[in-house]
Amino acid sequence: MNLQSQPGSERRYQQIAQSLAARIDSGVFRDGERLPAERDLAREMDVSRTTLREALIALELMNYVEIRTGSGIYVLPASARKSSDTPVPMNEPGPLEVLELRRVIEGTLAAAAAERASDAALAEIAATVVAMRAAIDDVPLFDRLDREFHLQIAHASGNSLGPGLVDWMWAFRGGAMWRKRYGQTRTRDNRDISIADHARIARALHRRAPDKAETAMQAHVDVLIERFLDLGFTD
Repeated sequence: MNLQSQPGSERRYQQIAQSLAARIDSGVFRDGERLPAERDLAREMDVSRTTLREALIALELMNYVEIRTGSGIYVLPASARKSSDTPVPMNEPGPLEVLELRRVIEGTLAAAAAERASDAALAEIAATVVAMRAAIDDVPLFDRLDREFHLQIAHASGNSLGPGLVDWMWAFRGGAMWRKRYGQTRTRDNRDISIADHARIARALHRRAPDKAETAMQAHVDVLIERFLDLGFTD
């Protein structure tokens, strides 16, 4: 499945990143300067704060800015920008855009799985949660099991398109912006929270409760969204 957008397409966050990069290059924002508050920048550029944050992640990837937890966004020296050969990520959806889609699709698939899954499929899903708990300190294995859990639900939904859609969405985790920011959320505490989320989803499936399964899945994705939104950004 092709993960790229059509050639020449440009997402809004890319346009905003390029606009901010041009202002930094021209000296509107000077080296070492803290950028204006997000709410002010978003209002000035007429974009949502989600779009602005995706643009700032792209700028950080390009070595234009540094996002300092609890402090703000600071312009890096021109020497850092010149040493970077990373352009604005092209044809790559922002992490929050992917998560927004996951919330809708995987929530729907979880509801369908609660109604249609076989007992054997539900047992496999529950076993994966147990395996995730055992692998909490083995991040590569934990991540593989995490993906497997979501694919198991897609298969259990009975929708033949489900597994391909989930696999397609998860493939975006290999993108540059995702790798840059997601790695900073990979704490043991967050993995523990993820296990609890997955266990809650599995229980709703076992109870054959579609509404609860959908809500539990959406709540899990909401947690991931909040991690990205709160990662070092300030008002």
